[in-house]
Amino acid sequence: MQSLGKTLRQIRNQKNMSIDDIIGDVISKSQISRFELGYSEITATTLIAILDNLHVTLEEFNQLNPTKTQTTQFLQSIPDLIESAELGDLAYLSNYLHRHHSSLSPLEITMIKAMMATIDPQYAPSPEEISHFTDYLFSLDLWTNYEIVLLGNSISILTTETIYQLTLSTIKLFLNPKTSITNRSMVIQLANRTFLKCIEEKEITKARVLEKEIPILLQQDHLYYEKNVFLYLQGYLQTVDGKKSGFEQMKNAIQVFSLVKEETLAQIYEKHYQNITVNNN
Repeated sequence: MQSLGKTLRQIRNQKNMSIDDIIGDVISKSQISRFELGYSEITATTLIAILDNLHVTLEEFNQLNPTKTQTTQFLQSIPDLIESAELGDLAYLSNYLHRHHSSLSPLEITMIKAMMATIDPQYAPSPEEISHFTDYLFSLDLWTNYEIVLLGNSISILTTETIYQLTLSTIKLFLNPKTSITNRSMVIQLANRTFLKCIEEKEITKARVLEKEIPILLQQDHLYYEKNVFLYLQGYLQTVDGKKSGFEQMKNAIQVFSLVKEETLAQIYEKHYQNITVNNN
């Protein structure tokens, strides 16, 4: 961990920030000093929280640091894991879990199993793994982007009430000016997935709360993907209310993905749309 601490100190000095500026309530001053000097280690969650306070992404830190942390490698794999889960590529997920099992934390293993379970329920984590996972999330006073990744990709194994409450808490934390959560897109993706789960589970009251909360997060022009997913889900909610216009809105959102050459997303939502239309006939 010595090189990590050295890199962290270099970034902090370049930004003219003191140790007090970056630690917040995350870690003690003496602990971070020892980490920077290479005398002790810190957890991945703590490192991510400190990077958030430095306004440095994991990708930027990885470029500056000569060695990749296991957590950084894991987070860089997330887009491929998500796409594989959405496309039903169980082989990719299974191979990834097998290849990296020794370097993954128990929480990360549970998350990947949850993703696999969306394709085949027999791969679902054990009750003990799920209990440990939820206990960890509820025990935290401080959330970072790392926890958002874990939660957002484990929705399938959590009850609707659990994921709903954790998502609302995450939105509240993100909107707090002193938040340690800095990735707006990641929070919106979590909220959209929870919105979808509430609709599918016919938790319409919860879905309507999220329908009001998510637009607050979408108040930036560049969030085209997240906005289009939200429009699709709004259409889905309308179909649950018996409004035929919802189907048209969903189809329009799929066409937008095709127009901007997001063919994988268009394929994913077209499949979802077809399943809904079949069930409504």
